Amino acid sequence: MKKILLTGAGGFVGSRIFQQWQGRYELCTLPRGFLRTADEAAIRAQVETLCPDVILHTAALSVQMAMGQPICINASPSPDCFATYNLHSTGSGILKEFYFDKKAKDHVFRKCFYKQPGDRVDFFDNASKALGIVFLRFQTPEETCFFMDHAGEHIQAVLV
Repeated sequence: MKKILLTGAGGFVGSRIFQQWQGRYELCTLPRGFLRTADEAAIRAQVETLCPDVILHTAALSVQMAMGQPICINASPSPDCFATYNLHSTGSGILKEFYFDKKAKDHVFRKCFYKQPGDRVDFFDNASKALGIVFLRFQTPEETCFFMDHAGEHIQAVLV
């Protein structure tokens, strides 16, 4: 049975998915409010502990829909591996740009920026200080893990 980590399982969208999929898949969830306060290491530790086959991220999905943002869910199977990376700053200051080296650019298929060049940013010490999120695609789990272990070398917030 496929193990699915469902984020936002207590929310509007996630709770309905949870009800419909219960018994058909092995569903696991994160504690309520965990993603609001957890840093990258805590999230990574939870995912590694749960070891899901699939992560379905529905946290705050109804908020996005209410704001009129398009929501596209492609539920067809894919041989690719996917990951997300929270953009963050290693210091406080004014954002100059987001830097993506060639290796990162090869894997990025979507970027969502919460901050723009010229905005004030703070040192990242919890998820509320994320500057955006990058969606990445890889061909193998090994490639995914290797890149994610070194993502900070390939993707950076550059300050003025």
